[in-house]
Amino acid sequence: MPVVAVGDFDWCASVVMPIVFGGALWLSWVAWLGIKRARVLRTLSEVRAKVEPSSPEWNWFERAWSATTRLDKLARRALPRPYADNLRAQVRSTARDMYGLAGHASELARRMKSIDAARLDAEARQLHARRQTAIGDAALAVDRSLTAVSDQRAVLERMTLAREVALAQLASDTHVLEGLHARTLELGASLKTAPVPPRNALDDLTLELEGLRVGLSETIERTRQAMTGASPG
Repeated sequence: MPVVAVGDFDWCASVVMPIVFGGALWLSWVAWLGIKRARVLRTLSEVRAKVEPSSPEWNWFERAWSATTRLDKLARRALPRPYADNLRAQVRSTARDMYGLAGHASELARRMKSIDAARLDAEARQLHARRQTAIGDAALAVDRSLTAVSDQRAVLERMTLAREVALAQLASDTHVLEGLHARTLELGASLKTAPVPPRNALDDLTLELEGLRVGLSETIERTRQAMTGASPG
């Protein structure tokens, strides 16, 4: 039977066990973050249109989610309490709005798939050719068909444009959020040497976030109009 030296037990207790224990804690923390994130996303998808996984809008939302998470943590740690609370509330609201806009973009894509643009274009060409020789009631019937085909094409074009606007807004807002995180990092660093921050620096952060949210609301309304077939006023 092999003999285990006392020193081996000491080495195991002082080196191996802390590593194993630390690894287990890290894995538990990662799992907890995953569960928390999944719960938030599930809640968002229950009250807003579901975002299609692996879509362009999903990729932008993932980046925005990462930026808002980092910004929320940084504001809590680096900024004075009243400003931190206000900024964090705006950040959370912005993340919810961006998920809503991404959901609208996915819903537009799902609806666009139900309209066959190639078929409409082919039928329009055939109808125009037929209209050249049609007379009387036949001509009236062809005109009605042309109007119907044109209306479907117009709906598809409105939804396509609304989706492009939504994606552009998501990209822009993601970049703004990442920029706000960088500026908050800079502001947090300056607070280490100057405990009282410039008031305008904090106000600028909240004002920029508010402007971002206003732009989001306007884009969401435009995409909603496109989905309902309403014309913007």
